[in-house]
Amino acid sequence: MGFPVVHPPGLCRKACTLRGVFSFPERSIGAKLKFTKPFPTYEQQADRLLQLGLTGDRSKIIERLQSVSYYRLSGYCYPDRKPDPASPKQKLSEFFPDASIDEVWDRYVFDRRLRLLVMDSIDCWCKSAPLR
Repeated sequence: MGFPVVHPPGLCRKACTLRGVFSFPERSIGAKLKFTKPFPTYEQQADRLLQLGLTGDRSKIIERLQSVSYYRLSGYCYPDRKPDPASPKQKLSEFFPDASIDEVWDRYVFDRRLRLLVMDSIDCWCKSAPLR
C-alpha cells in the first residue's frame, strides 16, 4: 500500500507513490550489504585533502568535515581541482595552489542558504495554493 503524492500543477503531471519510505524490513537491500572498506577518521580525511593541495588550518578542515561529510564537501572542491591534460573535461584529484578550505566552505554555505531559500519559497507556494 502506498501513499499518493500530488505534485503542484505544471511541475509533474504524474502522480507517484511512496512505498515503504519509513520502514526498514529485514529483507531490504540494506540488510544484505556488508561494508568491507574501513571508514577513514576525520584526521585522515583532512590529511588527504592537505596532501592533494588544499590549503588551510588542519583543525579547521577537521571541524568542517565533522559538520558535513567528506563526500558532500568534496563536491564543492571541484572548481578548485586541476584539469586533466589528457582529457579537458575531466579533473585531476590535485588542487590548484591557491585553493583553500575557506573558499570551499564559503561555496558550501552559499549553496546551503540558496537551497533553503528556494525550498522555503516552494513550501510557501504549496501552502498558499489552496487559497488561489
